[in-house]
Amino acid sequence: MKKLLFFSLFFISTANAGVVIYGTRIIYPAEKNEVLVQLMNQGGRSSLVQSWIDDGDTSLPPEKIKVPFLLTPPVAKVAGDSGQQIKIKKMPNMLPNNKESLFYLNVLDIPPNNPNSTGKNVLKFAMQNRIKLFYRPKGIAPVNRGTFQKL
Repeated sequence: MKKLLFFSLFFISTANAGVVIYGTRIIYPAEKNEVLVQLMNQGGRSSLVQSWIDDGDTSLPPEKIKVPFLLTPPVAKVAGDSGQQIKIKKMPNMLPNNKESLFYLNVLDIPPNNPNSTGKNVLKFAMQNRIKLFYRPKGIAPVNRGTFQKL
């Protein structure tokens, strides 16, 4: 039985996430009207991408979340080996002016159906990437690198 399991590992095909987000976090300065986020589909096939912003509560579905941002496009088809920009705009007078606010950008990569797998058992994964979105009001100064060197 162990030999059968060992040899079956050679016949397993691999899967990888095709759509990636450029950057590890987003900082939205209050002075800007909008922020652009670049997505890149590194796979050879197109993918459907669903994007949304939440406030940290992962139990709510995207359509029930209330955040002070508008994200366009919320759903897009990204062709293989190409990119897509997501535009994030803040809603006026809905964010605090005395402290930074933390939100999360979620990007769900939904792979396409393979026409060659019709009638076969196939396991597909939809990969979700989540990065932090910081809203920085005008009264808060940007990080000074010299402060870290003094520590």
